[in-house]
Amino acid sequence: TMNHFDDAVLEAIDAVYASAHPQRAAVDRAGLHMSWDDVRSLRDAGWTIANHSANHLPLLEASAIGRLQNEHDACETVLERELGTKTTLWVAPFDRPAHRTESSVAQFVASASGRTVVLVGDRITTSVDLGSQVIHRINAPVVEADTLVGVVRSAARRSQTAPSDRGQ
Repeated sequence: TMNHFDDAVLEAIDAVYASAHPQRAAVDRAGLHMSWDDVRSLRDAGWTIANHSANHLPLLEASAIGRLQNEHDACETVLERELGTKTTLWVAPFDRPAHRTESSVAQFVASASGRTVVLVGDRITTSVDLGSQVIHRINAPVVEADTLVGVVRSAARRSQTAPSDRGQ
């Protein structure tokens, strides 16, 4: 339901949460987010840092598609300021293929200005996808390691037997 609220309402919800649960809000801020030094350490160790939007909204769905460009631009500005370079990957947050608007992937690719976009596809990425600057990722559930391996294997099997345009 969060994607049905504008920025002012989201900020008000955050303020109420922080005032009602100041200790929990402090733990959330400290425990869920890395510091910029942590992010730079990952980058320096060879990790690719991707833009995942400023507010992590379901940007490819009708309720938020108008915010797609601004959300990624706002994140890109901060990432460029903190890391000294532009990102090469833009990742769609809360990407649910069944809920995408008809033109959302094309809008996402266009707004990424030559960057590769990452979508939930539950399939392998093909050379056609790469030519379109799209990478598909598996939406892996939070489960035990053995179960996760089974989910990944199952998705790989489905992607090898499915038509090449599956998930688009």
